[in-house]
Amino acid sequence: MTARFWPVLIAIAAISVVVLLPRLQVRSRRLFLLRVLFPSWRFFENIGVNSQLHVRWREVDAPWSEWREALVAPQRRWTALFHNPDGNLHFAKQSAVEHLVSEAELRPDGLSESVPYSIVRRIAEGSVLDLAVRSARISEFQFKIVQLDSADGSFEDFLVSGEQGVSLAETRT
Repeated sequence: MTARFWPVLIAIAAISVVVLLPRLQVRSRRLFLLRVLFPSWRFFENIGVNSQLHVRWREVDAPWSEWREALVAPQRRWTALFHNPDGNLHFAKQSAVEHLVSEAELRPDGLSESVPYSIVRRIAEGSVLDLAVRSARISEFQFKIVQLDSADGSFEDFLVSGEQGVSLAETRT
């Protein structure tokens, strides 16, 4: 072997060692925010559980609607290989839901005052206003995160919000 292949072999060996090491939980808030700088080589380790955002709403003097899935993936087109703003927005919203789930597991008390909760609340409110009839006067809404286990097909409510007032209704009518 020539000298130019040694750095490649050393890099492959280093990556292999890192992948095989047990994963550490990051407890520091500052390090958690720097996670974008460190690549994750464990892409599919949590494939068994999927979190979904569901919403329901109530019009003035009316009963609650049925729970509906808030984040529906956009239809795929071949042009999405080059330009995919709808898909990127969908993945960003789903990522916010996953961030709220991990925040709830790490710090369950005071969750409603956290930034991830506020972001998911706004996503849910926007979904309610998109799903509901445009002329409807929505007075309240609720959201919940449902975790689906793909291994056995079971699901359970992970987090259910309280009744939320609608603040964006006047801007979307």
